[in-house]
Amino acid sequence: MATFNRLLPLVWCAALAWLAAPSCGSSGNSSGGSGGVSASGGRVGTGGGTSSGGSPSGVGSGGAGLGSGGSGSGGLASTGGVAPSPGTGGASATGGTAGTGGVAATGGVGGDGGGAPAAGGVGGGSGGNAAGGGTGAGGGAAAGAAGFALTSPTLSQGGMFPAVNTCAGADTSPELDWTAGPATAKAYALVLTDMANNLVHWVLWDIPIATQSLPAMLPNTPMLTTPAGARQVAAQGTGYMGPCPSGNVHTYQLDLHAVDVAMLTGVAANATSAQVKALVMMHSLGKASLSAMSNAKRP
Repeated sequence: MATFNRLLPLVWCAALAWLAAPSCGSSGNSSGGSGGVSASGGRVGTGGGTSSGGSPSGVGSGGAGLGSGGSGSGGLASTGGVAPSPGTGGASATGGTAGTGGVAATGGVGGDGGGAPAAGGVGGGSGGNAAGGGTGAGGGAAAGAAGFALTSPTLSQGGMFPAVNTCAGADTSPELDWTAGPATAKAYALVLTDMANNLVHWVLWDIPIATQSLPAMLPNTPMLTTPAGARQVAAQGTGYMGPCPSGNVHTYQLDLHAVDVAMLTGVAANATSAQVKALVMMHSLGKASLSAMSNAKRP
């Protein structure tokens, strides 16, 4: 009977081994389960307590389960085999060298914005010397095309009218001189205007092209004999009407126009000085100017 009790555990182990259990305690070294399949632990034997003798059956390679050392009946611990060395799980795979993301592309050097900004060009050229800018001989300022200039021995540009040429005196016309006008001109016309109120004081037209001066103290007749054939009109009367701003300072301008006709047509018998000036302007090829101031008033 004792012999039977000793053999019973061996029979149990043999049966369990046949059922794919791992080796029992006395079965020697067992190798771990392969491929990660868990080893089936030994079934607990009947007729005895849990065997304390056995060591866990070998650890399976790559995640195999631990085998049970089996349990002996009758309280005798079976001699457990030496636990197998843990299986190597295999070298972990190297993920590969991390790829270099590549050198960041350079966006390129920013292009110049179409080159240097174009110079807007040198500022507009001077419009030329304004007519009337030059200083004329004899102290009078003058201006005009190709040296066309108006001067006077008694009037200076920007100066004062002599009393004799105003309502404060004899109110006679001053002497005037000029250089030749444009080559295409056929005659001259003279206009005296108060620049403060645009009142046209005097207009003298149909001055022959060969004439280059007017004497002082012209008569107050509608037509003159010197220069021959010239006609005149004033804001009041028919002859020269000088400055008379009644104590206020006004600027008066004498404009000598070179016109494109020998005789100005279309002038009505009763045309005003302003109307004749408008006709002169329509035929003007250029002008020379002389201006002076006055504060004359009647005595």
